[in-house]
Amino acid sequence: MKLRSIVLMSLLVAGLQGSEYELLSDEKQKLLQEQKNEYEQQSKLYEYDYISPLNLGASYGYDRSTTHQSSSSSRASASISQDIFRSGGIDAQIGYAKAFKSSSEFKLKQDIADLNYSTYSALISYKRLELQKLQSEIKLANHDIEVFIKQKLYEAGKSDITELNNALMLRINQQKSDLDLKKSLSTLKEELRKISDADPDNFELVGFELIPKESFVGDNFAIKYDESQSRVYEEQLHLTQSKYLPRIYVDASGGYMKNHTPSDAKSRDGSYYSAGAGVSMPLSYTASYDKEVKKIALLKQKYLVDDEKRALNSEYEIALLEMQNYKEQIEVIEKNMALYDDLIVALDAEVASGSKSKYDLQTIVNTKKIEQINIDLNRLDVELLLAKLYFSSNTHKER
Repeated sequence: MKLRSIVLMSLLVAGLQGSEYELLSDEKQKLLQEQKNEYEQQSKLYEYDYISPLNLGASYGYDRSTTHQSSSSSRASASISQDIFRSGGIDAQIGYAKAFKSSSEFKLKQDIADLNYSTYSALISYKRLELQKLQSEIKLANHDIEVFIKQKLYEAGKSDITELNNALMLRINQQKSDLDLKKSLSTLKEELRKISDADPDNFELVGFELIPKESFVGDNFAIKYDESQSRVYEEQLHLTQSKYLPRIYVDASGGYMKNHTPSDAKSRDGSYYSAGAGVSMPLSYTASYDKEVKKIALLKQKYLVDDEKRALNSEYEIALLEMQNYKEQIEVIEKNMALYDDLIVALDAEVASGSKSKYDLQTIVNTKKIEQINIDLNRLDVELLLAKLYFSSNTHKER
């Protein structure tokens, strides 16, 4: 399972093109694939929507009059009324279909990236919980030492019951925290099983690198989607404008008809056809309002893109500040780790000489382990921020 998780992460880094679903469950993959197929078919529907249907018809009739004469007739026909010019409307229809397809593709990529980030974020959260669980176990060991010492001091009359009680309460609280962490690990593991086949117990961190701000903003999925939506609104405006301009259309129909009357010596039958062309232009009182609404929608969408770019610039800077804070915390802890090393060496010598208890030494050793885990937790927080920036953009498209 560990090898599978490493392979999944390698595919993830390789890019979303072709292997974009690899971190997700089979069910999620199938759902997203059908979503992609739906967008493609919807785009084709829009592209050829201007083509009118060919209307086919057939009929049979029987008539008997009061003079006891009867007749029957049958007919088969086909007709079509097709626009051949819409003052740019046909080109706009095709352009709208292409814009819709592009927008849908970006939306799907964004959805996939969001799902992959959610999964990767959950995997990191699982690893954080594992570290916190280990940290909790070490803290419990220190509380056990503290309770043992306080109990011995109380029994020797060198400490009151309050100190022992406080030590016991701290241990109980830590035990409760340890149980909560155990429950959270189990719950998160089950949540991950809903969306991914990755094994949270063995997955390896990808180790994302910081992407440039220009890439984070310029290649951001949200920006790309909204920019493509601007093109959709632009084509909708062209379609609306062409709707109130002249259009040229052709009509054509043809068919076969047969009439039969028993009193006649023979039936009359034969084919027929007709063709024509026309020009039309609607005169609508609300046309200007209709076009203005589409213009406003287009302008709003363009302003939305500018607004989101501004927000993304700030989001990037905030992420940098948060990463810097985590790195500074790591540096502080690492500096103190050297002090712990010196203290452990000194205590080890004093324990050997009998001037210090082995419990004092074990407490400091455990405390150093707790601080080392704090370093690992901060590194995971940095990794999560890097992953968020990475999955928000399309910068991995060329990898």
